[in-house]
Amino acid sequence: METRAISSVVDAIAALPRPTQRPLMVSIDGPSGSGKSHLSAMIADQCAATVIAMDAIYPGWQGLQPALDILATQVLHPLSQGTTARVDTWDWTASRPGLPREIRWDPATVIVIDGVGSGCRAARPYLDLLIWVTADEFTRRQRALSRADWRESTQWQNWAEQENRYFRDDDPRGAADIHLITDH
Repeated sequence: METRAISSVVDAIAALPRPTQRPLMVSIDGPSGSGKSHLSAMIADQCAATVIAMDAIYPGWQGLQPALDILATQVLHPLSQGTTARVDTWDWTASRPGLPREIRWDPATVIVIDGVGSGCRAARPYLDLLIWVTADEFTRRQRALSRADWRESTQWQNWAEQENRYFRDDDPRGAADIHLITDH
């Protein structure tokens, strides 16, 4: 991902008015393998942000749709009210619910929600910025299949179908404030 693109995103975050009663909330959405996690890590490093990975919220390989409600009700709503969020995580290795996670914040906190579904319709009222990240399908597939959790899985097609339904029904791309293409 180009340094210039990352700098423009960091500048956009820095320019946002800072809420005082809740954290600043940024969504990085887009299809699998598009570079969302890489961008999230760069933002976390440059903005001292806390990253919430959707991968920890999805309840398994069939979990994209259920995760949308979990994100809005168990994570974003409590944070928007100035309280600690508590969410059950998913243990991908054991293929079962994992340990709960508490997400605390202070007025200087930037929260980055990283993953497919983070810009869903139910999340948007809580978001200060929605970033859409994409790449061509070949690049995305190669990136995704290079990760250990995908290499051992035959779930690419199943997950792609869930993504396509979500993209069609919620249109996070159309709602995004910033669009990035990460083919390179």
